[in-house]
Amino acid sequence: MAPDLLATGGAPVAGLDYDDDHVLHAPSLRFAVAADPFGHTGGGAADPKEDARRLIAAVDAALARRADADVEALEIDLVHSCCDKYVTLSPGGFHVLQHHHAADVTPARVAAWLGFAARRITGSLSLAVPTLPRTKASASPAAREEEEERLRRVELPAMARADSISLRLGDARLAVPSAAAGSFTALSELLLSQVRIEPGGADEFNLGRLLSAACCPRLRRLRLEHITGLAVLRVAAAATLEEVALDCLTDMTDDDGDAAAAEAGARVSAPVLETLACPYLCHPDRLQLDGAAESVRRLEDIAVFTHGYPGQNDAAVALLRRCAAAHSLQVKISPFDQAYGGKDPEEMMSVVSQLSNIISLNIDAERAPHIEASIAKFISRCSRVERISVDIGKMSHRCFSSGEGEWDDKISLEHLREANITGFRPSEQGARLVKLMIAGAPALQRMTVKYARKGLDDGNLPCDRGHWALCETSGSSKRRVYEWMPVKETGEECSHILSKF
Repeated sequence: MAPDLLATGGAPVAGLDYDDDHVLHAPSLRFAVAADPFGHTGGGAADPKEDARRLIAAVDAALARRADADVEALEIDLVHSCCDKYVTLSPGGFHVLQHHHAADVTPARVAAWLGFAARRITGSLSLAVPTLPRTKASASPAAREEEEERLRRVELPAMARADSISLRLGDARLAVPSAAAGSFTALSELLLSQVRIEPGGADEFNLGRLLSAACCPRLRRLRLEHITGLAVLRVAAAATLEEVALDCLTDMTDDDGDAAAAEAGARVSAPVLETLACPYLCHPDRLQLDGAAESVRRLEDIAVFTHGYPGQNDAAVALLRRCAAAHSLQVKISPFDQAYGGKDPEEMMSVVSQLSNIISLNIDAERAPHIEASIAKFISRCSRVERISVDIGKMSHRCFSSGEGEWDDKISLEHLREANITGFRPSEQGARLVKLMIAGAPALQRMTVKYARKGLDDGNLPCDRGHWALCETSGSSKRRVYEWMPVKETGEECSHILSKF
């Protein structure tokens, strides 16, 4: 079998630099711009804009040569991975950093690439295109109207033979034709992202129909993200659907208080649904799981706020209760953002009920004053947890500080065997979190602590019931990693680090 055809932004692509036989027989075609157009990752292009333009032309040339032959996999990635952060704001979204070749990705080109995929792809399709430049906030209404007219308009064709489709369409206006039965017969995985849909129009209804059992009888994984205009989604999915992720669907989650907002939400019928990711829902009733809540075993990307206004965590709490059979949970713990109001917010972690079936817990937390106290409070709700992973990220600069932090005196973790903390800082708060977890976990066999950065003091790790050993430093950052192990003999002292407690 001929090797895959690979073309990247860092390589010459005039005439493709491949002989025709290679282009005509490669089972997979992959085209990707340079990861870093500024050269920060080494070997950067001298003129990334021109390289990207040549790559776009190479896509056209290669697909023209393969017009009469099937392709197992096609990937066209025109978004620099170092600057792919995407922000969703009504009525549309944008990449934070500008892609200078965006204007070359015309609607006609995107339509041609999707048309080729509909005819010739027998396996996977992945397409990522950048957003067009946006007008300034101070632009005139006429300029904004002109910008709206320049938006790409993309129609989603039926792809009966593709089994995996990933579309990141750079804030394009998406048209969804009424799909016939079997339009996506082979499809098992779908990612649809960075598009606009006409609110309340036929496209909204047609998208739900497209995802139904009649059109996608083999669909197993579905992810919809960064879609504006989509306020109502009704999916009667096939019995094969196992994973659903709904993220940054602003028209579905925003609460404007009007009649349209009251009707917004998603209703998903999926009798064997196992994994659900659905952050930032405003109301508990915005997500209905017909016959699916009882089957969910993994909850991912559930957003919980440490402080806020009454009701701010209600949707997350309701979802946790409805999916009480879940045994794996990933949560995002965030402090209250002062930008959303001046009133003193209330402590919000106490409304989270006991999660007695969770055995695997992953916590991603924004760094904030006393965030460790909130992490400990959430962990205390998972009394049967066996594995815990905590990742404390960068500081949230606009967060609310709750003063002293509201600590539980102790937490009971009788089943905990393994714990990992990343982003640890050897402060009194950080050490207290570690101490609480060790003290409350008599069956703990191993805990690893990775420091937030190099050069931090390592003298504030509590060594109750065990000892710490320095592991290899972590990657190029040289951050230290320590591992705690229980003592083998009663009374053994911590021989590596003295606790300050």
